[in-house]
Amino acid sequence: MNKAELVDEIEDKSNVTKKQAEDILTSTTIVEILDGSDKVTLMKFRSFAPSDLAAREERNSQTGKKLKIVETIVPGFIAVKAFKEQAKS
Repeated sequence: MNKAELVDEIEDKSNVTKKQAEDILTSTTIVEILDGSDKVTLMKFRSFAPSDLAAREERNSQTGKKLKIVETIVPGFIAVKAFKEQAKS
């Protein structure tokens, strides 16, 4: 499902116009929320939470040179049980 299809779903299931549905969807993005280190849960679907990725050393596959990768925060995805069950059926 892409953004346009999600906007259509919001419009169909709520008493709002397509423009209002798009405004609702874009007014608070998951990326903005995760930037504050909060967890986001879309009920019966999935959760997003920032995860720490430890510093590590890797090798450039083209040159063989060692690279130091600094610690960083990446978005994590956790499927909710109801979503997993729905996906299986």
